[in-house]
Amino acid sequence: MIEALGGGDFERIIAKECNKGFPTIKPQRPRRRVSRTTKDPITGKGKVTWVINPSKVVTRIKLSDDVPVCLNNFKKWFYDSHTGEAVIRSNANEDI
Repeated sequence: MIEALGGGDFERIIAKECNKGFPTIKPQRPRRRVSRTTKDPITGKGKVTWVINPSKVVTRIKLSDDVPVCLNNFKKWFYDSHTGEAVIRSNANEDI
């Protein structure tokens, strides 16, 4: 979301997040967990670990039904920096 924005838009979003207490971009705060089974040899109490919840990421991108997906023979793609284009290689390209 933020990478695609320009400098002024990024500054505006960060200022808005700061003013509202970071509702969208929440910082990770670890929580303290004390083990009941593993003891710390120095203190004799339960071993303390700090746990950070996994980030919420999109694993599948939802595609609309009107966009056809024709990637049956798709093998890989790469970015050509000389031409500025994405080059898609299919299974039919045996010479590459």
